[in-house]
Amino acid sequence: MAIIEEESFPRGGKIIGKRPAKLVANLFNNAKAPKKKKTRKNDKARKNQQSKTTERIINISSSLSYKNLQSGMVILGCIRSIKNLALEVELPGLCFALIKITDISDPFTKYLNKLLESNDCEANSILNRLFTVGQYLPVKILNFQKKEKGFHVEGSINPREIYSEYNYNSYKKGMLIWCSVNSKTDHGFEIYTGVKNCRAFLPLKNIDDNVDLVVGKPLWCIINKNDVAETASTLRLSSKQKQISNTITDIDNLHMIIPGTKVIFFVEKILSSGIQGKISQMFDGYIGDGYLGEQKLSDFHEGQLLNAYVLYSEHITKITHLTLNELMTEEKLDLNVGDVIKGEVCGHTFNGVFFLFKNKYKGFATNRRLLNTITCNKNSPKAVQSKYTIGSKHQCRILDYNHMLSAFICTPEQNIVKEKNYYAKDLSLGQELMVTIVDIKEEGLVVNSGLINGFVTNMHISDAQYTSNIKKKYKINQKVKAKVLSINEENNRVLFTIKPSIVKSDNMLTKIEQAQIGQSYTGFVVKLSDKGALIAFYGEMKGWLSRKQQIELQDDEGKTWNYFFVGQVVTVFVRKIENNSISLSLTKPEDQFLPKVGQKFYGIIESINDQGITFKMQHNQKCGFVPNSHLSMSLSLCKGIKETFKVGDKITNLLYIGGKNPQIYSRREALHLKHYKVPNLINVEKGDLIRCLYLSQCPEGIYVLPFIVGCKDKILVAKEDKDKALDDIELQPYQVLIAHIINVDKGQKCVRLSIKSTNVLNKEIEGVMNNFTYILNELEYLKNFGEKHKWDMLNYQIGQEVACKVLKYSPKHGCVVSLPNGIKGKVTPHLCSKEIKVNDNINGIVISYDFNELCLDICLSPDKIEKINKVQNGVMKSSVTFSFANKLITKNDYIVALLKNPDANQQLIYLPGMLHENDFSSSKIYYTKKNFKVCICGKLKSNLIGISKRLFITMDKNKIKSKPKNGKQNKIKAVDNNPIEEDSNEKSQENLDVIREIDENMDVQSLSQDEDDNDYEEKEITTSTVVLPDVKSFFNPLKRQITEDSSSEDEDNEPVVARKKKKMTPAERAEQIRLEEKRISQIEKELTNSSKQPESADQFDRLLLTKPNCSEIWIKYISFHMAATELDKARAVAKRALDTINMTFTEEKFNVWIVLLNLENMFGTKESFNKVLEDALKFNDSLKIYLRVIQMFADDGKYEEMEEKVKKVKSKYKQEPNMWLELGQNYYRIGKFKEARQCKDAALRSITDKKTQMNIIVQFAVMEFKFGEEEQACAIFESILTTDPKKINILFTYVDQLVKKGQIEQARQVLERSVLQKLPLRSMHSIFMKFKKFEQEHGTEETLENVKIKAQEYAAKFDK
Repeated sequence: MAIIEEESFPRGGKIIGKRPAKLVANLFNNAKAPKKKKTRKNDKARKNQQSKTTERIINISSSLSYKNLQSGMVILGCIRSIKNLALEVELPGLCFALIKITDISDPFTKYLNKLLESNDCEANSILNRLFTVGQYLPVKILNFQKKEKGFHVEGSINPREIYSEYNYNSYKKGMLIWCSVNSKTDHGFEIYTGVKNCRAFLPLKNIDDNVDLVVGKPLWCIINKNDVAETASTLRLSSKQKQISNTITDIDNLHMIIPGTKVIFFVEKILSSGIQGKISQMFDGYIGDGYLGEQKLSDFHEGQLLNAYVLYSEHITKITHLTLNELMTEEKLDLNVGDVIKGEVCGHTFNGVFFLFKNKYKGFATNRRLLNTITCNKNSPKAVQSKYTIGSKHQCRILDYNHMLSAFICTPEQNIVKEKNYYAKDLSLGQELMVTIVDIKEEGLVVNSGLINGFVTNMHISDAQYTSNIKKKYKINQKVKAKVLSINEENNRVLFTIKPSIVKSDNMLTKIEQAQIGQSYTGFVVKLSDKGALIAFYGEMKGWLSRKQQIELQDDEGKTWNYFFVGQVVTVFVRKIENNSISLSLTKPEDQFLPKVGQKFYGIIESINDQGITFKMQHNQKCGFVPNSHLSMSLSLCKGIKETFKVGDKITNLLYIGGKNPQIYSRREALHLKHYKVPNLINVEKGDLIRCLYLSQCPEGIYVLPFIVGCKDKILVAKEDKDKALDDIELQPYQVLIAHIINVDKGQKCVRLSIKSTNVLNKEIEGVMNNFTYILNELEYLKNFGEKHKWDMLNYQIGQEVACKVLKYSPKHGCVVSLPNGIKGKVTPHLCSKEIKVNDNINGIVISYDFNELCLDICLSPDKIEKINKVQNGVMKSSVTFSFANKLITKNDYIVALLKNPDANQQLIYLPGMLHENDFSSSKIYYTKKNFKVCICGKLKSNLIGISKRLFITMDKNKIKSKPKNGKQNKIKAVDNNPIEEDSNEKSQENLDVIREIDENMDVQSLSQDEDDNDYEEKEITTSTVVLPDVKSFFNPLKRQITEDSSSEDEDNEPVVARKKKKMTPAERAEQIRLEEKRISQIEKELTNSSKQPESADQFDRLLLTKPNCSEIWIKYISFHMAATELDKARAVAKRALDTINMTFTEEKFNVWIVLLNLENMFGTKESFNKVLEDALKFNDSLKIYLRVIQMFADDGKYEEMEEKVKKVKSKYKQEPNMWLELGQNYYRIGKFKEARQCKDAALRSITDKKTQMNIIVQFAVMEFKFGEEEQACAIFESILTTDPKKINILFTYVDQLVKKGQIEQARQVLERSVLQKLPLRSMHSIFMKFKKFEQEHGTEETLENVKIKAQEYAAKFDK
């Protein structure tokens, strides 16, 4: 606070000395007047010294702070944040005040009341419309209180409060005033000044353009005209910003000055902490070093005139504090709160240090924070200055921005600089982290993570419905796992949840854009009503669960609703999204939004990534995904095919093959299914072959997605149903596999599959060649596309001789060469020349394109180069059927070989490398040798195609159909920008006719001949062009059957020739007799074998003759008739069993009664069931019968019938503990936790024996662990052990249950607490032994050693 130092009192700059005595003549005495004293030599110096001591010095000991803040002060403030019902404002000296919504202005309060009366929603956000952050305004301090966590200051910006000491004639022309809009007129606005008898008007012409003035809005104005009468005054105002900023007020009364006024400041002195001067040459003023604007203290000099703004005036000293900072909203800053940045020290003040960031932004750190960084000499007054010298640089974290200082508030404290979680914005919704409990309150738990404080409400402490017992398990300083539930960045507040179900769940919903129809998300109930439940997720996300719709979906008359409670965790499905509102469902909605498997679509490509292509369907704007492995018939060509697409292209002929998120589409399967549909589960049978997609691998086998309509999306192929060799092969995501159906379960919508090669082997030559021609056509398409788009690798033709430079060479792996245009080439080891070195220049020949790696396959062997025709057009000198071939390269799907027959014109031939999708190696055994015989099947474009002769004779050629009479061209519709040409079926058939001709003329014995021999077997054929023959697929499971049926019909049409019965020889008759005797002997053996299960009623009857009292056989007999839907026979057998079994075998009879009750429950009527139940109650223990019936109804979901029986047993057997336990277990099993807990409470009320009560409580706690909610179970055990810690058997049960649930750490904490208790020696010994065994099984050597140490310490205390 400013202090005025003066030499003496009264005020003034001069000391008033004593007046010299006036010399008066003595009329009665003639004595002479005394002589005048001589002036001393040092009188002049003394006067100068006296003059200096009379100068007035202003000493500013501190700036504004909470200590010298007083009610009634009017201070310039700046809006820091805008809340719904208040404004938070900054004051000088890093002080803050709160302006309530009722302290804005009187017109605003009236306007707000009108909005509230009319329920106008504008009232919720009106402050945001009137004010902006960074806006300056005058604040009058109304209330000032000191609280536990700091100071609370309330202020007002109401003009009535600001001008409480004014009257109507206090205003002058040119004065800056603070006012608010009262009402709107035709020519302007009536303004409220807060002063009686003072009327003000703001004309429209005196308002800036694009300024929105509403009733109640406060604003700054300049008085342009002031008409003062005897009893009132009228002001004419202007609110133009330019006029306000240019107006400088001349002050003649310090009491009439308002903060924010612009004045001229005269510099008198430059002090160490600021500038001393005068305002209007009359009033003392002071500018602190934090309010110098962009300048430094050294930039000012005495006698300088400055434009400054008034901050506030001190009441006692009358010193006015000012600022040189411009009062305008700052431009957007490129530094954010929370950033860590290096700053340079640029100045010191008495309460902190100024830093400079990025050479343009000021930062300020208080001494309190700076002292925390100093380890020694903290009490030294120069400790801060010695460490933070001018020009030194320090790493700081931005904590806040202060508009009054026009500087960032920062700190160099290392624990804050290095902290990851400092502000709420550093966290994200749904983030999982460890939090520490710092306080336990009635409303919940106060926690923190790093330097962020958060709160866990009672609702989010446990999955169970909240009770006070649940909170007892938590202790201060305990660490727990939590997830961020909501974040309030403005208040830096975070709400956490520690509900285990939410913490463990990954299906989070944080924003509406994330919600997907049909997807499940975990939420919690926040409100229940008759119409439904409001389900909340993370942040502000909420959804509505309609009760009416759930009743329709579940057909349970809304009983599920009875078990809901506020705070309950539920997994819900998104049913509908409409106008930013989400409709939810407890059951998964029908897949009405999914296309049918096998349906074709088209769309526009949205993105291309490493996994495949995402496109948007044009008919419904939904997205689909085409995996890489489904872009081409060949896996090795998928990368090349993907290169032909770009974002924005139209992609067509895509087949939906399954999946929901994402929806999977296939281009390759669309080619396969040109003429066939995907089979339906209703039509598939055991033994059919189907196609499926590889999804993932697990220890039990692999998961696949079958191409079957109506089947489950995920089927496990067991380990024993796949080849072991498949374990060494890395399957690509969604790769197609062929599967053999082992079994079909249409009820469960499931199939059992095998993908063993032996089960899926398809050796139809037609299918193999069809698939192969698809691959070759895509090779040809890629070649044409590359030439059109000028791919560098397509500058070279197959067979072209090129100059190569060897880049890398390895005898084992071959070499890599570079061609003249920079394209790389690969050379396999056997195609390299004998003497080859790196950097050699050598001629080679192009033999193939590699579209996967976008390079060429090159041959460098001179011997082979000479034998390869430089023009590879598929033209031979004469027609050739068979030829020896020399293998050049082996690809995944095909082999390229060189024909050795002279008439083959040194052409290359393409051979299929796979028989089907599961054929990873079996077909390549026919191409292991360098030279082998091939069948030349035809010509595709400019390429010859064929097949290994050894492979060909193993193929099935019987199903090659005859040439159609009227072949029609069927074009395959592919991607619009990727047209794949397809010739007619007639041309395709010509190729199959050639294959038939080869088959008919083939000499099988010729294969025994050595394949390395140079003899040739030739047949005259006419080669024909093959382009995509008829598509034959495994998708037609009835294909094989139809063919066989047709052949059978042909056989039936043949005339039947009667044959004479051949007479049997004696040996044949003897053999026939022997076989008949053997058959009869086998039958007799089966009849005498008691271990064999009966398969007929007679067999059951014979078996029961030996064991009439065995209920197991009777039950199997009953099940036998039930399986055959012979219900009356099943009932008869059950009654016969009850009559037959001896009355002493009560358990055997009881088992039959239960089976009979099950039979009537499943297939009988209510009357027949009640009749059987009545009889069962007569002849058995009625409680046992009732409990089994209740369990039966619970398993079948007949909850209404179950409740009827529950009421009966509760009233009749309420003293039976077993009854309560059985009822509780049934309720837990069906998820009715509330009813189960009510059973526990009712049992404790009905049974008064304390020991039995404790047993019931423990049993229910165990059931909570097994079926219910883990948190509730823990709360029960904790409550028992808190009241009676001596019950170590219950303690051990608690620990065992935690271990079963995998809560090892929590179990360890329970044991650690137990060993700290003071119990009898025997009990402590048992606890330590249990603890030791626990650590041996679940701990480490370190934890085990800790237990031993604790035991030794306890023993040592006991010895003392």
